[in-house]
Amino acid sequence: MLCVLSCSFFNTGVFNPEKSIIKINKNDKTQKFTLKIMKGCKACGACVEACAYNTLGWEDENTIN
Repeated sequence: MLCVLSCSFFNTGVFNPEKSIIKINKNDKTQKFTLKIMKGCKACGACVEACAYNTLGWEDENTIN
């Protein structure tokens, strides 16, 4: 997922999903994805800009949804 890689690169300088502040999990039973924004999010918007599906956006100027 580009949003996860973008987050990790912006915040740590490396493309590593394990170092991303956002986590995407897939429920194998329902085939749906959930996004969790971990503590430490700076609301930089790197994930919003990189989202290939336009599913991430701004709730307000400091909160990503």
